[in-house]
Amino acid sequence: EAVEAVEAVEVKALSWGKDAVDETQGEVFDVLLLSEVLYVAQPSCVPWTLDDADLLSLAEMTKAKLSAEGHAWVTYGNREAGGGEQFQRAAEAVGLHFEEIPLEGIIPGEVLERSGAALRRVRIFHLQHARGMLSSHMAPKSSSERGHTHFQNPFRFRF
Repeated sequence: EAVEAVEAVEVKALSWGKDAVDETQGEVFDVLLLSEVLYVAQPSCVPWTLDDADLLSLAEMTKAKLSAEGHAWVTYGNREAGGGEQFQRAAEAVGLHFEEIPLEGIIPGEVLERSGAALRRVRIFHLQHARGMLSSHMAPKSSSERGHTHFQNPFRFRF
């Protein structure tokens, strides 16, 4: 149903931090897809760690570009120790609700079983403005039979 409602898709350059680029001219969006945005560009220590200032800048940009009832989806390769938790702290510090979505809630189990370790390591985060998170049909739904949060996938993926 949500897929049929999409009228158009545009791709625009948007970056954050010191050399920020913003082709969106102040627009806000109902859906933000952020992939390959959490990584160590120039590793300077072992073990690798994400830069807190960069994470905060990314979280601030995400909040600024997200409509009041919008949803941001972030995929993270989970290459750095504690990186997801670092990003969670940054997102919550700027007033975003942070929820990790189980990979199995997005990618069918049979695909995960056939995939390599790199895909199974991926983490998916769902962000919303803290004040608007409860009104969404795309928010995680409780699954009492499993005893944990189970995500209702709003997308129709075919593999």
